[in-house]
Amino acid sequence: MFISKNKAEKFLNLSKKIILRFTKSKTNLSILIIAFFTFISKGLGFLRQIIIYQKLDPITSDLLLASDRIPNLLIQLLISGALISSILPIASDILNNYKSSNNSDLNTKDNNIKDKKVNLKNLNQYLNLILLIVISSLIFISSLVWIFLEPILHLNWVTSKQIIELFSQKVILSDYYLTTRILLLGPIFFGIQAVLNVFIFIKQRFWIYSLAGPIYNIGFILGLLIGNSQNVAYTTSLGSIIALFITTLIYYYDSYKHGFRINLQIFKFNFNLLIKIYQKLKKQFTLTAFSFLSRILVLDTAVVGSYLIGSIAIFGGEITAVEIGLSISGTFFVILTSQIIVAFPQMALAKKNQIKFWNIFRLNLKKTIIWTLFISFLGLIFIPILMQILDFLGKTSQNQKAIILAAQITTFGLVFRSIRLIIEKYFFVINKILLPVYLSLISLIFQISLTFILHINKIDPVFNISLGLVITNIIYVFIASYFVYQDWKKYQSKNLLNSN
Repeated sequence: MFISKNKAEKFLNLSKKIILRFTKSKTNLSILIIAFFTFISKGLGFLRQIIIYQKLDPITSDLLLASDRIPNLLIQLLISGALISSILPIASDILNNYKSSNNSDLNTKDNNIKDKKVNLKNLNQYLNLILLIVISSLIFISSLVWIFLEPILHLNWVTSKQIIELFSQKVILSDYYLTTRILLLGPIFFGIQAVLNVFIFIKQRFWIYSLAGPIYNIGFILGLLIGNSQNVAYTTSLGSIIALFITTLIYYYDSYKHGFRINLQIFKFNFNLLIKIYQKLKKQFTLTAFSFLSRILVLDTAVVGSYLIGSIAIFGGEITAVEIGLSISGTFFVILTSQIIVAFPQMALAKKNQIKFWNIFRLNLKKTIIWTLFISFLGLIFIPILMQILDFLGKTSQNQKAIILAAQITTFGLVFRSIRLIIEKYFFVINKILLPVYLSLISLIFQISLTFILHINKIDPVFNISLGLVITNIIYVFIASYFVYQDWKKYQSKNLLNSN
């Protein structure tokens, strides 16, 4: 039965009203932009996988995946989320500091302008020194890995003996070393981007931030298409690095337009200037270092958890099923983080205004829950369809039921995973830096205990891993919510006293 013209027009008008109402808010528009570019990035990633399956033989495909393991581990341990989470709240405090000792009347327009200039100068000095430390540290670490790359890659936990022997037989072991060395430039570019993202986030230029994923995938795809059977690993890794370089230039240009300036004296290691900047902003640098190390500990618990998952999956013979299942739910989670990406700088900028801060936090928490429930519901519906597509591409060589089970259980748990992430951002903004570390350690201990109990009782490994991930996030959210509630009660009591 065809839909009547009147009904179709009513539906289109209603859809138009909903879209216009949603995009009227700058926050909602930012979320939509990030979600759109994330969707584009995932689509390009899917296209990338199709090209890999059609063009490359399994050995070359394994070579590409193996080459990215060490660089990706460095990014996960040292950069992914840790830098921006450590820098952004402190950078926001520096930029919004309107209590200059030279000003007697903060309400005048002239004094506010002077304060803004002083704050911007301090912010530039702070970010320049952070950028120097980040670049120097990552160049040093990448250089060490570069020098000792061959013995590192021969470690069992990095590359299995079977893979090394296979690469040796096919005379592509040297290609393995070369592509890994090229990709070691990646962490350096990611580190620079993380620092430049501070200006992009503060100015809420989220569409600039969202370009990274699509550009990276385009570079990867072009590298695949340009290369031939002999040099495709080289051209693909080079294409990825060129894409990261282009993204870094775009980030720098946008940051420059909004006030960021490179201080060449700092990068020439003018020690008098470096000491002067450090002494002036000693408190901020100390807090940044403390926050960064705490964030690294939180990420390390996730890495330990992922190794636990891998070991159980390998032991149970379901490694492919688990990887595919988690990658499917992970795709939905990446789309969901658009809400949290927008919320983080908003909370950081509103930190000094408690009323505004709590309103932003509560609103974004509510939106995160609603947005997550909606995406999770769609995910549960479309997972079987995605499975059919993956099966068509020859990706699913193992039990489809196991893959669907892993994907559906972890997709159901995305609500708690998203709430956990936004509460973590809340703790970092209010400088309760160690609390996420303690909560992550408690969650990890619980995950290890639960996984071990289910494992010795010979519970299906896919169900074991998926359930452990979901319940771990539930435990984290449950305990963290108690501390957030206590802060909320203190805020209300303070407001009550002020009103009296």
